[in-house]
Amino acid sequence: MGKLILNNMKFYGYHGVGAFEKDNGGQFEVDLEMYFDMRPAMESDNIKDTVDYTRVHKLIRKVIENRKYNLLEALAGNILKALFKEINIEKARVSLRKKYVPVEGVFDSVEVDVEGKKGELDIGWD
Repeated sequence: MGKLILNNMKFYGYHGVGAFEKDNGGQFEVDLEMYFDMRPAMESDNIKDTVDYTRVHKLIRKVIENRKYNLLEALAGNILKALFKEINIEKARVSLRKKYVPVEGVFDSVEVDVEGKKGELDIGWD
């Protein structure tokens, strides 16, 4: 088993509880760790034997841009569900950061970190 990591992918989405966030949107950053059997790719040196991270990036973009979520937990959970449904991986960890949160106080971002194994989550995602 090996781990493929995609760091600090940036997307724009319209997620949050408040109307301002839903209307104006904001920047979201995603770190992703995916675990899968890398032996076939190590032997073949062929992209068909591994996880195509271009496809993964497009899938995450689709989840983030095609619906408005109130909670980061729901958004991160749907990213996991989509990955398990569409990509041949055994385990994944998603770290999702929301930049520029409309909260009184000073900090860089708010982040949730979720992980799961294939078969643990309902494979349906919307």
